[in-house]
Amino acid sequence: MTGFREESELDRKTFFALPGADQLAPGDMMPIDLPGGRCIAVYNVEGTLYATDDRCSHGNASLADGDLEGFRIICPFHEGAFDIRDGSPAGYPCTVPVKSYAVVSQDGVTGLFIAEDEHDQD
Repeated sequence: MTGFREESELDRKTFFALPGADQLAPGDMMPIDLPGGRCIAVYNVEGTLYATDDRCSHGNASLADGDLEGFRIICPFHEGAFDIRDGSPAGYPCTVPVKSYAVVSQDGVTGLFIAEDEHDQD
């Protein structure tokens, strides 16, 4: 035993609660503002919650104002699309992915973890 433990990836992440996310009905989505200026879009697909950054990487639009079609969010600005499971572009003109996040439950609170070096960025 060395007297110390290795720092895990979770040690460098901060948990953010997503108030109201667990109340989303299947097919619904909502934006949630986090401390530090980041806005997250949360989606409910068939009872499972997914989250991405809310800002489209192609234009200044809220993805939570778009249309959810299965696992694809259609941006309201130019109708480009992203896969909400991993943030990958799923429709032209979007070519740059948006950040996606795993939604988890911690001590009965729905939320997500964001790396410390990312949570104050927008």
